[in-house]
Amino acid sequence: MDENIITFPKADGRSGFVPTQTAKRIFLAMDEVIREAPYGSGGLGLIVGPPGIGKTEAVKAYGPSRGIDVAIALIEAANNRPKGVLQTIYSAISGHRIYAPLRETYEAIVFDLDRKSSSRPDLLVIDEAQEADKSLPMIRQLQDHTGVPVILCGNSHLTKLIKGRKTQVAFSQIASRTVQELHLTASTKNDIAAFCHSVGLDDREAVEAICRAGNLRDVATIARKAARFAGAFNAVRAKHVEAAIEVRNGHFGGEQ
Repeated sequence: MDENIITFPKADGRSGFVPTQTAKRIFLAMDEVIREAPYGSGGLGLIVGPPGIGKTEAVKAYGPSRGIDVAIALIEAANNRPKGVLQTIYSAISGHRIYAPLRETYEAIVFDLDRKSSSRPDLLVIDEAQEADKSLPMIRQLQDHTGVPVILCGNSHLTKLIKGRKTQVAFSQIASRTVQELHLTASTKNDIAAFCHSVGLDDREAVEAICRAGNLRDVATIARKAARFAGAFNAVRAKHVEAAIEVRNGHFGGEQ
């Protein structure tokens, strides 16, 4: 990756990715984590924001756009004990499942993250990292042992977990090793306008109406409904968006 040339992928209707301003900020933050990885305690990043603003889609699009291997471990609440978290990380890196005790799973991950291993990714992203509460110090230790850049991505609870426990040595080490932070808020009008343009919704009044829908995930739902109300051969107008919002909110009386 040439750090002097910054490029962003185009919208991809199949993946759901749209190059919004928020996505571009995420890309630049991820770039910084990778650049810092060779130095000292570098290589640990933090991306925090509310659900539905496009964090996960941006993270997925980052690797292909940069031509690098990004392993993404999605932590689920139903499997968020340390052993489950490590199993998820191992699967993200190797593409295989592992059924072994905690320590053996940890050692298998370290082996795959070895600098000589063909399985070693250029970047490891822990998505929904707030669910890995008790495992965060262990993830920091993995990054420390292997040197692989790691990004913790999640909602605002993730910040509270790390910053709120700085009196605990394990969590203060996470905070002190974080070389790049990005704190995002709600989807902006520019983000929503970029999404609307990517799906061919360019009517100014319709875009203004859909900006009230909320985050990008909600906007995508409203846009689909509005297109259905408009019909296959008609442009989406503000009245279609308003009707879609009504239906989205459970008011079924005025679809037409």
